[in-house]
Amino acid sequence: MEKIKEILGLKIHAIIHNYDEKKISISFDNTNKRIEFYDCPLVFDSGVIGKIVHIAEGYSGEMSFVILFREMGLDSEDYSYFMIKGEEGIRHSQNQMRIAYKRLGLIE
Repeated sequence: MEKIKEILGLKIHAIIHNYDEKKISISFDNTNKRIEFYDCPLVFDSGVIGKIVHIAEGYSGEMSFVILFREMGLDSEDYSYFMIKGEEGIRHSQNQMRIAYKRLGLIE
């Protein structure tokens, strides 16, 4: 699974989701670094803006992606999955973003 250590400890400044291009761009405070995900049909965001990144790594996905992809007529096995997580919240899924994508890039 892919990990992006360069963004650990950085505070998330903004998230731009271009629905037409199926692209997500995440920028961080006080740096020109950003991470971009391409061909993203589905994202779960439970509030990461303003949070410091503690986890930034690929994972195997989850059943909610599989179910929604079926409804969308997509195959969940065609995608990779990435999680960005800030500090712990009250709920397990709080302060995290889970992304289905085909390609990603770190821009510095």
